[in-house]
Amino acid sequence: MLPPKPTRVASQSPPRARQLEFQPSVSGRVEAFALIGGTAVNWEDRALVLQVLSGNGLLLSRAPEEMREDCEVVLVAVQHCGHALEFGSREVRNNRFVVLAAVQQSGLALQHASENLMDDREIVLVATSQNGGAIEFASSKLRADPEFMLEAVETCGRALSFASAELLSDDDFLVKAVRRNSWALGYLPERMRRDRKVILDVWNGIPNASVTLKGGHQTEIRRPGWQADHLH
Repeated sequence: MLPPKPTRVASQSPPRARQLEFQPSVSGRVEAFALIGGTAVNWEDRALVLQVLSGNGLLLSRAPEEMREDCEVVLVAVQHCGHALEFGSREVRNNRFVVLAAVQQSGLALQHASENLMDDREIVLVATSQNGGAIEFASSKLRADPEFMLEAVETCGRALSFASAELLSDDDFLVKAVRRNSWALGYLPERMRRDRKVILDVWNGIPNASVTLKGGHQTEIRRPGWQADHLH
């Protein structure tokens, strides 16, 4: 009796390595670092460095000091990933043009800017328009400025949650903020989210499409996080 033929096992090729690339939409620092991998760069070749950083900005974290002091090099890096600003030199992080490019790509890159530029109205507004949470890193002076904060809220309602404690206790300011941007309604302090009179007064006369809330009252609301159920 012949022995059974051995079962033929199909050869399996090793799993294909996942191809990771930076995309212009990559703005999270953690996610971006996960994509660096083991990329090696010849830092002696400036043209190559600029090319590599344009598609992998956080490789600036491995660059020699002279590269981190070079505004052109850092600019290319932050245009791809704003968080690369963290690895620029102190002088570069105080360069208005470089920082503006960084916050345009990722508003949260504002945290890596110099203190001087954290107090720059235009830069902070640009950062806030990209990511409302960026205003957390604005100077305390700006976050206590009612006119500036109203501009910021108009750009992004979430900015209201980072206003100074003094402004958040000022009902007149809060009403103005919600009138500027209806999304700010979801970021009102708890005491005002449940205030029926305040909510109805804010929306009285605003000629936008409305929805019916519980209790039969008409108002416009684009964000439901303000405890509408407590208005009946």
